[in-house]
Amino acid sequence: IKWYQEAIRVNSKDVRGYAGLGRAYFLMRNYSDAIRQYKEAVRIAPEDSLGYVGLGWFYLETSDYKDALMWFQDAVRVSPNNDRGYEGLGRVYGEMKNFPEALKWLNAGRKVCINCDRMNDALGRVYTSMGEYKKAEAVLNSVLVDKKIEELPYWGCPFQALGELYSHMAISDRKKKVIENYIKAAQIEKFKSFSQFDTAR
Repeated sequence: IKWYQEAIRVNSKDVRGYAGLGRAYFLMRNYSDAIRQYKEAVRIAPEDSLGYVGLGWFYLETSDYKDALMWFQDAVRVSPNNDRGYEGLGRVYGEMKNFPEALKWLNAGRKVCINCDRMNDALGRVYTSMGEYKKAEAVLNSVLVDKKIEELPYWGCPFQALGELYSHMAISDRKKKVIENYIKAAQIEKFKSFSQFDTAR
């Protein structure tokens, strides 16, 4: 928080400083200050999608899907070439079990961000929720092709998503893979609690 505040002090128009500060407050569960910083990012740079995306993720992660959709839609409107808005819309609709809309936005996002790991991760999760396990496995494994462990996102998302997929499949020879993938995710994550919990479960 101190360094984001310093960045804003040096440059009061630093949209990344406000968005970063918003994320920091969110992780501390200081939600009122998080929203205030994200909205300040939108106010000072309405043409930059960063603040809109930050608000979209905030509301998605707090399960306020109506507001999440509104902010992600604004992000796409303001910056149609920023894949994070499309990803966010796909994830929100996935959480709402509106799979046609989820697929529509994620596939649109894949045209904006070709071979985008985040988009493929989100798409794999939607396919898992739909019970389309073969499609989910193919998409999630595509994230891992030709990559070393250190080249993957620090949060270990593809492994975590594969762990969730295999746990849904309820096939005995997949049980070992469930644990293996959660452990790999936990090894990559800086904050390991989620994957450690999944492994224990």
